[in-house]
Amino acid sequence: MYLDSDLDHIRRTYHFDPIVDLLIPNIRMDAPKLATPVIARCADGTEYLLSRQQEFGSLLARSVPEDRIRLFEGYVTLDPRLKKAESAQNFAAAVRALTDDKVITVDPGFPYSRYLALCEHLTVDVEARPAPTSPRVNVFAVEAGDVLATFARLRARGPEVAARVIAGVPHLDGLAAEFTADVDTRFSALDKLAGRLGISALLSSAPPNFSELTGSAWRAGVHALWDRASGMVFILARHDVFGVEGHPVGSYPDLAAAVDALVGQAALGVEEHWLDVTTALELRSGERRLVPASMPLGAWRDHRDAEDLPFQIIAARASRFCIEGALAFAQDRLDSHGGVRENEVYARYLDLVHEFRRRYEIPFALEPFFVNLHAADRSLYPGPPTDFRITTNTGSVKLDAGLKVGVNGVVLGTSDMARSLVTTPQGREAYEFFLKVVREDIIGTLTVGRNCEQVHHDAVAAIMRNRARLIELDLLSDDVDFPAEYGKRNVGHLMGKQESFGIEFKPGHDIALPARSLGAAEIQWSYGRYSIGAEDMWYLGADKTYITSM
Repeated sequence: MYLDSDLDHIRRTYHFDPIVDLLIPNIRMDAPKLATPVIARCADGTEYLLSRQQEFGSLLARSVPEDRIRLFEGYVTLDPRLKKAESAQNFAAAVRALTDDKVITVDPGFPYSRYLALCEHLTVDVEARPAPTSPRVNVFAVEAGDVLATFARLRARGPEVAARVIAGVPHLDGLAAEFTADVDTRFSALDKLAGRLGISALLSSAPPNFSELTGSAWRAGVHALWDRASGMVFILARHDVFGVEGHPVGSYPDLAAAVDALVGQAALGVEEHWLDVTTALELRSGERRLVPASMPLGAWRDHRDAEDLPFQIIAARASRFCIEGALAFAQDRLDSHGGVRENEVYARYLDLVHEFRRRYEIPFALEPFFVNLHAADRSLYPGPPTDFRITTNTGSVKLDAGLKVGVNGVVLGTSDMARSLVTTPQGREAYEFFLKVVREDIIGTLTVGRNCEQVHHDAVAAIMRNRARLIELDLLSDDVDFPAEYGKRNVGHLMGKQESFGIEFKPGHDIALPARSLGAAEIQWSYGRYSIGAEDMWYLGADKTYITSM
């Protein structure tokens, strides 16, 4: 079997964009290829597209033949119709279900973490990568103090602008007093992380971490290398990349040679969810041990996100303005024209991004980084908008989206919020109940030290108290084991320049909320005629917990 993760091959073969046309690759700014499908070519000539089940609706919307799709990582659903799609437990299990081969081959750009998972069960060969025209790497040094000074400059206007955005919002009174621009623990926190992981250096290539380490915008062909002993940050740039700031250090034959020269053969932390297998194996040669650090780095961002609180607040308030405005537009079009297309609703959402900037005189970049917009009668699965026409017969429309706020290409804040347009009295009653659970039973209980796993347990208990009514409203059936089913997904998460996948309100996340945490709380509900999203952002303040997107 040959496994092909090349995005251009997927585009040409299946006629859709595996980044733009799917949901999770946009949310995972630190690991988009970990969430994109993979082409599996079997020895008998058959070919399949392996995909996370969450993207099933988007694949069908892009006309991928259903008999060519093989799913893994089952999507949590309450509707029995969605259970008909069989799903392997994980990616490696999906591969093993298709072949008896003991040896498989993967393309040279295959995600390193998926390679590691396959190696637990199979022998995995890596196809040779064509030799680059110039593999040389130029290295530039940046002092940690200069990085801190850069972030101080980038953040300087944040408190003033965010205070203007929330002026006159009564439930956010007092929040502006917690805005700062001069607290920065990135390197002290990274040193502690390195100690826990047992690494002496860290190589970062994923956009969120690269920018957090360098204070500069990510570009293709660049890596950041942090040396624990000296505290120095090195930017390693492919030979054809120009315009990199920093003190020139030297030129090296390739990336591995540069890492050898700068930090030696000691244990190296890497982003296994971002790194491709060829690069990883080159770095792994000799005595060097690669230590997976993608998830720990996510937590490193999560725990410091309040240091950029003004930008998080701008993102949250912008999301509220744009999402609620776009759904109001959709409701108006339903009332006046009897229908509106998903893409028209999204176009209005984008217009409102510009309108928000003008209204509040936002000097920072503001742009979408993911959108989940779908009518329930098109799909109960999440996904980006299509040209599907929403009508008065549509039970609900979900708009769950995130914006990012940046300065000079460095992302300083992100949002994740959902609202729904519901067309029936029964659906509206359920939607209002879900919003109440989010705001009172989840966010209303958040305090410093609150256990993330317990938050999920209590939210499920709150829904169970209303279970009989949800059944009466045709939003649940008697035979659904709701606690077991909903135990497979979260009811919220922290934010760390994107949605956190390491600190969630979910079973198994036995983690205490630290002071000044911020994140999102949500109930996602797909059943019958409805796909409803109710999600708000929150911040754990000094004296109270704020709902920042309400």
